[in-house]
Amino acid sequence: MKILRSFFAAACAVAFCGTMASCSEDNDTPEIIETPGNGEGDDNGGEDGDGPVATEGVEVTAVYYGDYNKNNTGNFGINFLTAGMEWDDFEETYLGPGSLVYFEVNSKLCENPDFAALEPGDYTFDSDETYAAMTFGSASVKEYAADGTETVHIVTGGTLKVEKADNGMFVLTGKFNIGTDYDFNYTGYIRFLNRTGEGFMSNLTGNVEVKDMTQSAVIYWGETFTETSDYCSVIIAGKDYDLVQNIGASPALNLGLNITPGSTSIPSGTYTVIDANEADDYETFTALSGVFEGTYGGYFGTWYFDAQSEAAMLKGKITVTDEGAGKYTFDISLADGYGHTVTGIYKGVPHVME
Repeated sequence: MKILRSFFAAACAVAFCGTMASCSEDNDTPEIIETPGNGEGDDNGGEDGDGPVATEGVEVTAVYYGDYNKNNTGNFGINFLTAGMEWDDFEETYLGPGSLVYFEVNSKLCENPDFAALEPGDYTFDSDETYAAMTFGSASVKEYAADGTETVHIVTGGTLKVEKADNGMFVLTGKFNIGTDYDFNYTGYIRFLNRTGEGFMSNLTGNVEVKDMTQSAVIYWGETFTETSDYCSVIIAGKDYDLVQNIGASPALNLGLNITPGSTSIPSGTYTVIDANEADDYETFTALSGVFEGTYGGYFGTWYFDAQSEAAMLKGKITVTDEGAGKYTFDISLADGYGHTVTGIYKGVPHVME
């Protein structure tokens, strides 16, 4: 990583995204924070057919960290959040009633981190923090009252059974000790986001045609990575998406455009995706490929998100037409590292964010 890496080394870069992954301060284990596009979804990659009934009313954020603990085991972190709870920015809490269950699972290493999956079997609680295969730990249950009061229960023991149905759904059954017995049950598709730094950073399983995009926003960062161009971030999303928080159930696109220095609008033209890690310079009329840097702010460049999927866009073009009066047309033809395409046309007036 040339320009981008130098920039990260100098300072914590700005990102058109209020979300990132980080490590918790108290035990140096991965902590999941909301991911763009995270939301309740009906299908995120399983096969159709008969099988168990999915649990309703739960939003799942799942991440694969690879051999995070240097123990030759795959480390997974999963959040199970009661759907519909609002986040109170001022009090920094959820407004319930509801709960957030979090635990980490140590399973076998996955050959392809972009499509990581839990190994079915019986897991025991890792009280000694060995991070051995077929164990789970760093678990907690947080309960939220309607006024946002948070009650935290630390899991100190228990068991977790992981099963996988023929239709691709996972069935998780836990018996946790939180001072009293706590039964945990979840059934549904779980698609893990790749945080290993390896692979193509995409868990798409097919081509995507972007439809029903109803809103957009733009930030003009000015001179950011190089004197050759200014950096401009555009987000295009469906109606069930919070453009400020950059999170929601609807699909969304983040576009990282390199525009003419001094621009206060997006110049018309075709922006070709370049490798943000290897490019010697960021010329105008290029778009940065998707990059994830959890330490320095999270998502940069060009990405596609939906309910439980994310895909770094590594190839393709974005043709922008300035229609006047703040209205633009974006003709999108992108692809991930596996060749899965993301295409579509959006016309609208992006909200200019400061």
